[in-house]
Amino acid sequence: IDIFQPWPKDALYKVAQKILRPVELGTDKERDVIERFLPFSFEAVNVATISYKKKERRCVYTTPKSYLEFINSYTCLLDEKRGEVTAATLRLENGLSKLRDTSKRVAKLELELKDMLENAAIQKENAEQLAEEVSKEKEITEKETANAQVEKEQVAKIQEEVLQKQQDTENDLAKALPAVEEALAALDSLDEKALSNCRNMQKPPPKLDEVFAAAMCLLADIMPGHKREKNGKLKDTSWEAAKKLMSNIKEYVLNLKKISTCIQDGTIDERNFKDVR
Repeated sequence: IDIFQPWPKDALYKVAQKILRPVELGTDKERDVIERFLPFSFEAVNVATISYKKKERRCVYTTPKSYLEFINSYTCLLDEKRGEVTAATLRLENGLSKLRDTSKRVAKLELELKDMLENAAIQKENAEQLAEEVSKEKEITEKETANAQVEKEQVAKIQEEVLQKQQDTENDLAKALPAVEEALAALDSLDEKALSNCRNMQKPPPKLDEVFAAAMCLLADIMPGHKREKNGKLKDTSWEAAKKLMSNIKEYVLNLKKISTCIQDGTIDERNFKDVR
């Protein structure tokens, strides 16, 4: 006896609508397809049980509870699959986010690498220029060192010549000093009247003009107003210049006596003695 009566298809559809109402199923068209598929699939199972009974001679019963469990299984499976899809979506989004971050980092690294390569090229160029400048500076330094060595040798030679000239000058001075001292000693007995007479001569006796010229050489830069030219030479040692220098006889004699003091304290110019010679 079969005590189970099948539900009408419309009743199955209404039950599916009510149970699935709170479930998100997409658009209205998609919802309608799902809600109609559940009664259809349940009826298909009932048809399959008849074929199974004929073939296997065994009964399989479908009850309202089976339908409700079928719908419940569908909703549970739907939630499970949606969870899997959500998790997969999150994984995919995370992967895409990491890919985007990686892409940004790679782009940033490419820019940094480009800058580094440009800086390296600039530094290489600067290093090459610096090496070239150092090479030039080294060449210049070597030339200057060679020139300095030549100048050093020349300076040593000039120094040797100066020392020799100094020695010669000192020797000449030593030879001239006795005569100068005799001349200075004679100053004490010098007659101003005689000097005045000499000053009034239009043409001096032979050698007298040379004596006064020598006195002019010794008085250079000692007697006020009697100085050398810029070239180091006396402008005029003629008899007329000597007479002008003797315009004041007393001052002339005092400056002649001052020569001895200048010799002793070393302030007399050595050129004075050279000019006398």
